[in-house]
Amino acid sequence: MCIRDSFKTALITRVVLEPDRRVKGSIAEVASALAKLLVPDNQWPELLQFLDESSRAPESDHREVAMMMFERLLETVGDTLRPHFAGFTGLFGGALTDPTSLHVRVAALKALGMLISLLHTPEELSYASQHIPAVMQILLDCIQQLGDQDDTTGTLIAIFELLDDLLENPAPVLAAHLPTVVEALIQVAGATQLDRAVRERALNFFYFAALRKPKMLVKAKLIPNIWGMLCRVLCEAEDKDDIETSTHELAGQGINMLCTHVPNKHIFPLVAQFVSQAITHQEAMARKAAVSALIIAAEGCHMPMRESLPTIIPQLLNCFNDQHLEVREAACICIGQFAEYLQPEINHSYQQLLPPLFNMLGDA
Repeated sequence: MCIRDSFKTALITRVVLEPDRRVKGSIAEVASALAKLLVPDNQWPELLQFLDESSRAPESDHREVAMMMFERLLETVGDTLRPHFAGFTGLFGGALTDPTSLHVRVAALKALGMLISLLHTPEELSYASQHIPAVMQILLDCIQQLGDQDDTTGTLIAIFELLDDLLENPAPVLAAHLPTVVEALIQVAGATQLDRAVRERALNFFYFAALRKPKMLVKAKLIPNIWGMLCRVLCEAEDKDDIETSTHELAGQGINMLCTHVPNKHIFPLVAQFVSQAITHQEAMARKAAVSALIIAAEGCHMPMRESLPTIIPQLLNCFNDQHLEVREAACICIGQFAEYLQPEINHSYQQLLPPLFNMLGDA
C-alpha cells in the first residue's frame, strides 16, 4: 500500500475512532480537503462507500461522522457528486429522524442544508423539500434544549439558512409544507424566553415570506395566524437595549409587508379587529400597539382605511387623552401617516384632529 492510500485509510479510521468532537471535526476538514483533490478524478472511490456504511452503522458516533463528512464533501466537491444527489436526500432524510441521537439529526440537517444550496431544478428541490417537517422538529427540539442559552453549534443558523434558500427559490418548493414551517416559527418568534437573535431570525422569515410568497400564504390560509403572532410581539414590553433593530421593529416590518403585499380583503379585517380590541385594553403597550398597527397599515391598506375613517377617528381621538405619553405620541404620529396616505378623506376631519394635536404641544 502506498503512502497516500495509507494516509486515506488512516483518516477515515481516525475520524470514526476519535472521541473528541472538535478533533473529529478537524479530521473531517482534512479529509474533505484531500477529497477535493482526489474525488473529482475518482481516486478515492472507497470514501463514499465508507460514508454510506457509516451512515447506517449501529453506533451513533459513526452515523454522525458520516453526516459531518457528507456536509464537508458537498461544500468542497458538490458538483462532482451531483449524480448522487437523489440518493443523498434519502440518506439525509433517514438521519434527520435518527431515533437515538440529536447529534446525528443536527449533522444530517447541516448536510441537507449544504445539499439544498446546490440544487437548481424543481425536481431536485422536491427531493429535499419532503424532509422539511423533520427539519422543523429538529428546530423545536434544539430550542427546547437551549432555553435562553446561545446556540454554539450553529444548528439554528443552519435551519434558518436552509429555509431562506427554499424561500428565495422561485419554484413553490415550500408550498406543501408551509403550514408546518409557519406553525413552528410562530412558536419561535412568539417565545419571549428565547434568545432575541433566534426570535429575530423567525420574525425575518415572515417578513420575507410576505414579500416573496404572499399568494402562497393566502392560499394556505396562514395570514390570520401570522398576523396574530406579530400583534402579540407588538404588544410586548419594549426592549430598551441599545440595538439596531428590536423585536418590536421587526414585528412592525412584518406587518408592513403583509399590509403592502397581501390583498386588502385578507389583511384589513384583521387590522380592524385587532385595533378595536387593543385600543381600549388595560395594558398601555396593547393600546400603543393598536395605534402602531394603524400607523403601519395606512400605506398598504389606504383604500379600506379611507372608507373606515368614521370608525377609526373616534378610536384615535381617545388615545390623545391616554395617561401614558407613549400612546399619545403614537397617536400624533398616526395622524401624520393618515395625512400622507388617506387623502382626501382625512381632510374632512381636521376640526376634530387639530385641537388635540395642538394640546399635545404641552407634553413636550
